[in-house]
Amino acid sequence: MNRVLTMVCFTAAALWLGTGFYFFVFAANELFAALPVDTAGQAVSALFPTFFALCTTLSAIALIVYIWVGRINGAQSIRYSIGLWGGGLGFVLNAVNQFYLLPRVQQIESNMGPVSKAAPNVLKQFWMMHGISMLLELIALLAAAAMFLAMTGSVTWTWGRKGDLNR
Repeated sequence: MNRVLTMVCFTAAALWLGTGFYFFVFAANELFAALPVDTAGQAVSALFPTFFALCTTLSAIALIVYIWVGRINGAQSIRYSIGLWGGGLGFVLNAVNQFYLLPRVQQIESNMGPVSKAAPNVLKQFWMMHGISMLLELIALLAAAAMFLAMTGSVTWTWGRKGDLNR
């Protein structure tokens, strides 16, 4: 059971980290490079609800299973604590993005219309909220990386031997 839970935790954390990395480094940049600004903005805006929901869900799964495996193994190391704080911080920031900032950014976008035709004061408000959201997501990804690295250092990687989070 411990191996299965550890695998679930690694998978959720890896998918969370990979999803965020892909979206930040490739998807958004590719869209803005290939499409007019207004069209790319609409496409990215359409992806945000699913992106934030996916990151929130994966971070919740990773955190819950990490805690579960840690309790099974009686984990109390500093490495375990770093992973716990990383997972917790990442989950909270993802939830803030999904449930607090995203609805506000969407509200501004609906009032703003196309970016190229937006009033300067509305555009300033949009960029501020969007910037805060992206900063929180970047911090959440760094937290995911901390959790993932803490996990990799805590598991015994010998084939056929039981891995744990208490090394």
